[in-house]
Amino acid sequence: MRDIVDSVAENEEMITMNEPQVWVLIAAFVAMMGTMITVVMTSFVRSMNAGFERLETKFDAKLGALETKVDARFEAFEARMDVRFGQIDADITALTRRVMGDAG
Repeated sequence: MRDIVDSVAENEEMITMNEPQVWVLIAAFVAMMGTMITVVMTSFVRSMNAGFERLETKFDAKLGALETKVDARFEAFEARMDVRFGQIDADITALTRRVMGDAG
């Protein structure tokens, strides 16, 4: 049996780079690798976009809540300033009447 295997191996030549089968295998391997890289990169980009969209949604929600809170604080501040300036305006009017008389 061993003699048959040795005789078959001696009669066959080694495939060289000139053989079309080698170039077909190389081309198939390159095409497969290119396809695999394309699929992986497409999947990666889609998952990154989905993550960024979720992050943007959370950011918009937190920013909206912060905007509401800041608006409420500014409205409260404006109301306090209206009261204070109203008091100052009344005081200045009273002082003006006292100094200038009741002419006005």
